[in-house]
This record gives sequence, C-alpha cells and structure tokens, in this order.
Amino acid sequence: MIREKILHIDHTAEQGGTELYLLGLCSRMLKKGLQVFLIVGSDGPLVTNAKAKSIPTYIVPMPQVWKLFRLIISIFQCYKLIKKTTLI
Repeated sequence: MIREKILHIDHTAEQGGTELYLLGLCSRMLKKGLQVFLIVGSDGPLVTNAKAKSIPTYIVPMPQVWKLFRLIISIFQCYKLIKKTTLI
C-alpha cells in the first residue's frame, strides 16, 4: 500500500496562528498514517516545535522568492479584475 505524502511549505519559522494550525494539522495527519513533511524558510520556533512533534522538517531559505511570488499573484489578480470590469 502506498502511503500518501504531503508537503507543507511555510516561508517563516515564527510561530503565529497559521503556524500553530499547521503544527496541529501535521500532527493529526501523522497519527492517521500519512507521510508529512515541512519546509520552512528559516530556523525558529516553528522548526523546534515541529521536530519535537516528530514532523520531518527542512530549512530552505526563501525570503525573496516568496516576495516575488506574492507580487506575481497580485499582478495576476489585478489583471483578472481589470479584464472582468472590461477596462482593457
């Protein structure tokens, strides 16, 4: 039987509401027998707490990449809005 593999990516290792939810979600998935992995953009509390819960966690620096990604999404959303309102 093939175990499902799930990868979560978070650009920050700070621990806010989203990250707390992510830790809980990953823990529940592990208990259900799923393979869960976490990639985080830097070291910090999220990494420490994920490893304490036996969640395989990797650090991949990505601060500028995520800013660019958000910019591209914003431009695309603007384009969709402009097209929807027939401004172009």
